[in-house]
Amino acid sequence: MIKKKQAPRGARAPHPIASEGLFKLDVDDDIWQDVGLDETDISPGGEIPKWLGDENVQKGIKSMLELDRCNEEERRLSYERSAMQDWLMEEWRCVTMAIENECEEVVYQMVLRAEFLARLCNNWQDKTRMIDPHKPMPDSWGPSLEDLMEAHKLDMTAMVAENEREIYDNDNEEEEDDEDDEGDEEEGEETELLEAVEMIALSDEFRNSYTDSLF
Repeated sequence: MIKKKQAPRGARAPHPIASEGLFKLDVDDDIWQDVGLDETDISPGGEIPKWLGDENVQKGIKSMLELDRCNEEERRLSYERSAMQDWLMEEWRCVTMAIENECEEVVYQMVLRAEFLARLCNNWQDKTRMIDPHKPMPDSWGPSLEDLMEAHKLDMTAMVAENEREIYDNDNEEEEDDEDDEGDEEEGEETELLEAVEMIALSDEFRNSYTDSLF
């Protein structure tokens, strides 16, 4: 900034710091001298620079840095989104060619692979709908609309089957819990009956011994 005459009047450049020894700083290194960083060095009037003394400016600097990171992340996501579509288009092209040219023993596996790719395409398109690619890309990711609809039906069928299986498992668990509760109740009743019989036997024994002592 000093060479371009964009720095404040009277500004002095700080001492250069070697990047190789950045993590081996000692108490007498030049970085602690604050040459060119003190308000008296920067401002002839001795005023504190806004980046140092103005809280709003400090918040603005942090916000600008955060915005820069967000823009970088957005660019990275756009590249990843394009790479995902390129990969899926190439995979779909290879699978369709294999289905057309391979023998019957392999076609079944290729059809399963095509179903997997179509379901994956539905998922990826839904997740990346709000992300623009970094380069011009076709609207299609490979599978046709009919393939995507069929994959969606397979997903819905699998979801319904999973829900029914969970309901069935929960019902079985409740029935087992009810049976366990009934078994616990029966055991409790048997225990109470045995305790009552023991009390009656003890009472009879005490009564007989007391009668014998009188006579």
